[in-house]
Amino acid sequence: MSPSVHPSAEVAPGAVIGPGTRIWHQAQVREGAVIGADCVLGKDVYVDCGVVIGNRVKIQNGVSLYRGVTLEDDVFVGPGVVFTNDRYPRASSSEWQVMPTRVCRGASIGANATIVCGVTIGEYALVGAGAVVTRDVPPRSLVVGNPARVVGRVGEDGRPLREPPGEAGAGVAARVRARRLRVGVVGVGQMGRNHVRLLTGLGPRVVLAGVADPDPAARREVEERFRVPAWPDLGQLLPDVDAVVVAVPTGEHFRVGLACLEANRHVLLEKPVASSAAEAARLGEEAERRGLVLLPGHVERFNPALAELRRALRGAGRVIGLLARRLSPYSPRAGDTDVVRDLMLHDLDIALSLIREPLVRCQGSALAVRSELPDYAVATLTFAGGAVAGFVASRVTQEKVRVLEVTAEGGYFVLDFVDRKLLIKHAAESRLEGAVYRQQASVEKISVPNAEPLALELEHFAACVLGEVAPQVTAAEAVAVLRVIEDLIRSAHGLRRASIDCPGAGTTGEAARCPG
Repeated sequence: MSPSVHPSAEVAPGAVIGPGTRIWHQAQVREGAVIGADCVLGKDVYVDCGVVIGNRVKIQNGVSLYRGVTLEDDVFVGPGVVFTNDRYPRASSSEWQVMPTRVCRGASIGANATIVCGVTIGEYALVGAGAVVTRDVPPRSLVVGNPARVVGRVGEDGRPLREPPGEAGAGVAARVRARRLRVGVVGVGQMGRNHVRLLTGLGPRVVLAGVADPDPAARREVEERFRVPAWPDLGQLLPDVDAVVVAVPTGEHFRVGLACLEANRHVLLEKPVASSAAEAARLGEEAERRGLVLLPGHVERFNPALAELRRALRGAGRVIGLLARRLSPYSPRAGDTDVVRDLMLHDLDIALSLIREPLVRCQGSALAVRSELPDYAVATLTFAGGAVAGFVASRVTQEKVRVLEVTAEGGYFVLDFVDRKLLIKHAAESRLEGAVYRQQASVEKISVPNAEPLALELEHFAACVLGEVAPQVTAAEAVAVLRVIEDLIRSAHGLRRASIDCPGAGTTGEAARCPG
């Protein structure tokens, strides 16, 4: 069937028009354009030089398709849609280059939308009326707004697809298996930049899709150094990602973490996961209800040296005592939280994971030195089985120390997290030989291969999202640590101030409360 061209339409010589295509009133098709079979071009449609249109494409009235645009088969374009082809428009420019735009098979674009050049609109995606598309649209996604953002998913017929809340996490995992896992970072301060650095080299199945931070200078630095999109608002990042690393200040953890979970995004939440145990519990409940991964950022759990200690303790019998020292020079980096939540939290978490017994007593003392919140703290935990654990945390000591000592029935273990070395002194064998008393003990020194715990944590997070492993640290464990911290803060005696007032203290679940 020959193409049908209305007498008022203008089709330039050299344009290719497929059989069965109809071109209506006052449409203009420029030289070099290629239009497939059985297409419909409505009134006042403009098709520029070099535009390629597939088969069975329907283009409504008043649409402008400029050079560089490709529409694949079965695409629908509503009235008044404009495709641009210049990111930096000027009346005259010697450096102008065409930026190609592609609309994939079966996609639909609503009336009066603007498609900024250089983007790809995925298969069967639906762009809402009036939307301004500034970045790629994932296949089968529904996008609306200015700039356009993903608000849902659609089937091939364009109708919304809805996942039951409990299946949301499983749905994401199933989708990402067919492609790379897209991860975003919220907050690109010191810790956030470390996550960004590691995510860019995490492997072929994980991609850093973008970051969000309200600081323009921080966004600019990440954009220039890592070549990833940076947004001022979390809402602009979420449509582009499957999972989120939250590295904002502690006071914002609950708000940002909950927003990500409510958007059905898996979350790695830096420690402490919230300002209070109650907030942490709420996050855990939301993640469980939606079938999502919520991984607390207790990064020391992923230290290879700690894994070596756990292996060594398996045959050492019951843990009798534990002493942890975590000391650092002063830095204003964590001025929004106290030293217990900033540093001691790691060792409290490790102790609770090694000594699996109920707590019977928590005691602590703290001193504010360089900030309004405690900078130096000591604590003692007593467990139901008799084990005792002591902790010292400081951010005003002129040396970085990360040492954990464990006394067990079968030996004494000293772990240096900084040097990644484990010293094991096995229980001595004693015997009396005549008048001579002999005691013989074996000493073992283990050097752990160098591996960055934060990178291992991110790899583990990706594996959890993909459904390959269960989280190594659970939300329930994060809640338990925060309950202990709240008990310690309440028992702490301010040595420089009459009292220590820490944000979030005052709410404790009964499961972790220490009598006395």
